[in-house]
Amino acid sequence: MAVAHEVAHLKRRDLVFDIVPALASTLFFFLPIVRFAARACGQAREEACDAAAIRSVSCTFGEYAAML
Repeated sequence: MAVAHEVAHLKRRDLVFDIVPALASTLFFFLPIVRFAARACGQAREEACDAAAIRSVSCTFGEYAAML
């Protein structure tokens, strides 16, 4: 299941798209809203990969949570 989560990151090209929030956080470090948005973006990315992993492995949320 953990491998399915990481494969979801690769399929979604999260490494490439993570550059935007990282760059914004670096350039606008003095704005709290930018840090908040970057954190929210990261959280949404992880939740999307969790959902994709659950779909690809055909397990329940409880089984996935137990794996974590």
